[in-house]
Amino acid sequence: MSKEGRQQILCDVAEAVEDGSRQVKACELAEISERTLERWQKPLTSEDHRHGQMTAPLNKLTDEERAKILEVAVSAEFNNLSPRQIVPTLAARKTSSRHEKRAIYDAFQIRLNRRTDSENES
Repeated sequence: MSKEGRQQILCDVAEAVEDGSRQVKACELAEISERTLERWQKPLTSEDHRHGQMTAPLNKLTDEERAKILEVAVSAEFNNLSPRQIVPTLAARKTSSRHEKRAIYDAFQIRLNRRTDSENES
């Protein structure tokens, strides 16, 4: 919904409440919940008030681990393989763990971007 639409609904609900209607009924007529009305009435702030996890996951790769994986994934040996081929190969050699799979997919994307960029330059 556009900002103007929200403002119009806020004005209409406020006017209905001033004229003696209950806020619940005004919100029902406007087809919004009271919670939505409350959220729209709050001033917009640039501050994010969510209280999610503030620490990194325990299995997060370090920058060094990520760099090593990227190096392997773009190496000549794996250059023409997809991540679906690289991951099992490394797992068979016991040089890869499950959480490194995402980094290999990222490396594959980087490799594709490099190829696309070099083709565009030609």
